[in-house]
Amino acid sequence: MKLTTLSSDFEPVIRLVLTSVQKEKFWKKRQEVEITNLPELHEVLKQHDPRAVSKLIDQMRNISNRLLCEYKFFPSYNILKNDQRNIKKLVMKEPSLAIVFTTNYSGYIREWAIKSVNSFNGSFELAVLLYRLNDWVPEVRKAAREKISRLLNSKSDNSDTLHLLLECAEFILDFTKFGRAELLEQKLISSLHSNPEFEYGVWQIIIQNKQDQAARLFKLSLQNNKFRDRQLTLLQKAQHQSVRRLALQNLLLSNNQSSEVDIDEMLSLGLKDRSIEVRRLALSYIIQEKPKAFHKENTYRSLLNQENVGLFDRVMFGLRSLKIDILPELRHNLKIKHNLTMTADLLCRWGDREDAHLLYEISTDLPPKEMISLLSASAHLGNEKAVEHLQLIMASHDDKAVASKAAKVLAKMRVGLTFKDFQRAIKYKKDIVGRGYLLLTYGIPTMEYAHIMALLITQKVNYPPDQLWDVFAKKRRKGMFNPTEKELIFLKELSDESLDLKRKFENYMGLKLL
Repeated sequence: MKLTTLSSDFEPVIRLVLTSVQKEKFWKKRQEVEITNLPELHEVLKQHDPRAVSKLIDQMRNISNRLLCEYKFFPSYNILKNDQRNIKKLVMKEPSLAIVFTTNYSGYIREWAIKSVNSFNGSFELAVLLYRLNDWVPEVRKAAREKISRLLNSKSDNSDTLHLLLECAEFILDFTKFGRAELLEQKLISSLHSNPEFEYGVWQIIIQNKQDQAARLFKLSLQNNKFRDRQLTLLQKAQHQSVRRLALQNLLLSNNQSSEVDIDEMLSLGLKDRSIEVRRLALSYIIQEKPKAFHKENTYRSLLNQENVGLFDRVMFGLRSLKIDILPELRHNLKIKHNLTMTADLLCRWGDREDAHLLYEISTDLPPKEMISLLSASAHLGNEKAVEHLQLIMASHDDKAVASKAAKVLAKMRVGLTFKDFQRAIKYKKDIVGRGYLLLTYGIPTMEYAHIMALLITQKVNYPPDQLWDVFAKKRRKGMFNPTEKELIFLKELSDESLDLKRKFENYMGLKLL
């Protein structure tokens, strides 16, 4: 993966180059091995991502200018004509520095440095020159344009040139955001991304690449009016799900504007796609636009086996729009214990209080995973018995992992515990951390949380104290904090064994305990 921040090798390499030019020893002996192991400047620059060129150019300029001052190549950041001559002599002695000085503050230096570049060794150096096509100095833009044209045309190996251009493809296709480029610079960029070999290379990345680069290049290509007539192919064959989704989205949009698109083929592909996002988009279109070939019971029923709850919700909405109620079927599936977890999730979202009772009754003799799912659905539908059962599982189930799952369900429902619950758990030597007790402190008032903290710390419960204090600090800063005298006395009694603990509470609360 290429770097988006400047390599740590950049400054040492520039130092080494400047040192070798001056032929003075600025490094102690213990650093000589490190120096000899440093890579060449071109190799360092190759490590960087062309997409981050604008940020990296600033870093390169700041470091190189600071080192030039340090090594007395010019006395300050205000570059005079004599200082320009020093830099020119420096580049003549060490040509690899030319690409670095294309980032200089002085337009004269940038122009001269661009003209001094003999080649670009890697896509990042090409991106640095491309960036100068947007320079605020016209002479610099002209120098960059002529240099890029000359170097690209002088490459004997077309495949090597194409490889460099494809690595800069996102930068080239997004060049429209650079406002200073004039007609000649825009023509150069246009000639690059209109090149048939470049277009083919970008197309291959979009259709074959499984990384996010494929989606980014597809969006940029559409902005440049490329590949709009190949979107059905992308929907069928692209490897990246975001490419397929965007292709389907554009095709559906164009269907509303033109009757030439085969809507049935697109929706069939969308509903069969392996990506949930693509299937969801196709289903949403069917529900909204109601095309006759798809807006019917068979289409929605064929999708009832979806594992994604959000997608299933859309199926339910589609069926309800046809006045078809499948809640009786879900209840039947629950009674025969078919696909229990998914059925419970759906009844939780679409059911009523009667379903809450049914879910609770069936949950009692199930394995832990299904039992937690059904109790969770029942509790969310308002069954207090299910909440109590989940609390009992958290406190006493033999398997701590099951107890922790129950605690997570209760935490999502904002069910809190009291000081007495923690006191009882400690008394009976419950594993407070393993069973997830600390997940249920969300709604506890600040002072009650302080009492629980004092109890946990003095009883030496195995939990990182810093995390407890972090939560306490957030609670303390949130809203009004006006503890009663009774609450402060109780906290003082709980902390009586530890003077340090009392002092820490005083620091966090801004109140006296001692």
